[in-house]
Amino acid sequence: SSVTLSAGQSTDVRLIVYPSSTAIQQQVVTATAVPVEPQQTVTEPAAPTVRPQTEPVAERMITKVTGQLTRESFFPSSGGTSGGVAKESATKTVIATDETYQSTVRFTVKASQSDNDRNSDKANAILHVYYYNPPAPPEEPPDLPEYESVTLAFEKGWNLINLPGEFVQSRESSSCGDFSGFAYFPGRGYATLEKSRDIIGDDNEYISYFSTHSFWVRARQACKITVEVSNFATYSGLELSKGWNFLGTTKDMVGETLDNIKGTCPIEKAYTFNTAANKWNKLGTANLITTPYKGIVVKTSGECTLGENTILPPPLPDEEPQTEPTPIVKIKNAKECVKKGGAVAEKAPPVCIINGKTYKIEEW
Repeated sequence: SSVTLSAGQSTDVRLIVYPSSTAIQQQVVTATAVPVEPQQTVTEPAAPTVRPQTEPVAERMITKVTGQLTRESFFPSSGGTSGGVAKESATKTVIATDETYQSTVRFTVKASQSDNDRNSDKANAILHVYYYNPPAPPEEPPDLPEYESVTLAFEKGWNLINLPGEFVQSRESSSCGDFSGFAYFPGRGYATLEKSRDIIGDDNEYISYFSTHSFWVRARQACKITVEVSNFATYSGLELSKGWNFLGTTKDMVGETLDNIKGTCPIEKAYTFNTAANKWNKLGTANLITTPYKGIVVKTSGECTLGENTILPPPLPDEEPQTEPTPIVKIKNAKECVKKGGAVAEKAPPVCIINGKTYKIEEW
C-alpha cells in the first residue's frame, strides 16, 4: 500500500488481518509528515509512528503486530543533484528543495491460538509513505511576452522571401548551413546581400528594407530559421518605383488582394516564385494573398504608393432620409387645373391630375 503526504499532513492506514473469513485484528498505523520549509536546511521528516491497537474479536485468538522502519530515501523530482540527504555523525540533515522523501515501513502480523501456539499463521505488509515539498510560488507574476516567434521555412533551391519585421535574435537549425543571397534594386539591378548593406545604409534600415522588400536566398537543402520578432512590418504607405519591384508579403497583407492594397499604383503584372518547380507563377491582382513572408514581384507603370492599412469597423447605419411633406394643393376649378399643368378627369367627382398626383377640384 502507498500514501502521499504534503508537509504538515497526516493520515491513518488501516491494516486488517483476515484468517479465513473472520477479521480478528485491526491495526491502525498513523503516518505524520513534519512541515519542511523550502530552501532551508532542516532535520528530516519524522518516520511514521506505528500505534498498535489490538481489537480481538475472538477470545481464544492472540494477534501480534510489529512495525519497523526499514528504508528511508530522497528522490529529487527534477532529476538533479542539488538536494539530497547529507550524513553528519549520528544525525541526518535535508537540503529542502522540490523533492520527494520516501519512508518504507514493513509490518509482520502473526496470529495464533491462545492454547495451541502451533496453530498460527504469519503475513507481511509494506507501507510506503511519501512526503512532498511543493515548490514555493514565484514572488511576482511572469512578465508579459515581448516578442513573437516566427519560423521561416526554406526549400532547396532559390527562395524569394522577406523578413517579418524588426527582430532581436534568430535561431538557425543546424541543417541550414551557409546561405547565398541577392537583392534587386530598381535602377541598379541585383546586388549580393553583403553589398546591399552598403546600398541601404545602417543595420536598422537594412532590416526595415528587407521586411517590406523581398530578396533571393539559395538554400542547399530544406531547413528552417526561427526569429524573435519585436515589431511586425506593414505595407501601409510603401513607395514603389516605376518598373519591377520586389515586394515582401507583410503579415497584414494576408487575406488581402493587390487590388485592395495598390493605393495609387497602376499594377501591370505580378508574379510569385515556385521554388520546387523553379519557375514564376502569375498572380492575379484579384487573387487573395495567403502566405506571409513570401515575395511578390510587381511591375508598375510609374512611381506610386501602396494604400494605407485602414481596417475599420462598419460605419453606423444611415438615418432615414427626411422627406419634405407634400403641400396641400387646392384646385379651385378646371381652368386653374390646366393653368397648373394638370389635366381634368371628368368623373364623379371630377379631379385634377398633376405629375401623376390627383387633386380634388373644389368647384365644378
